[in-house]
Amino acid sequence: MLRPPEVELQIIGQHLTELRQRAERERLARAVARRGRPGGTAATCCDGGYCAG
Repeated sequence: MLRPPEVELQIIGQHLTELRQRAERERLARAVARRGRPGGTAATCCDGGYCAG
């Protein structure tokens, strides 16, 4: 069953928002992992998909 174009656009917009948020979380996780701490551990990040550090 076809959806109206407005509904399709809303769904596409939600997917794009989720992808942007995921990309930002991954970018932050990489930045934290890269920085690290000498003599210690890097902040635990992306626990369950969300940044905890």
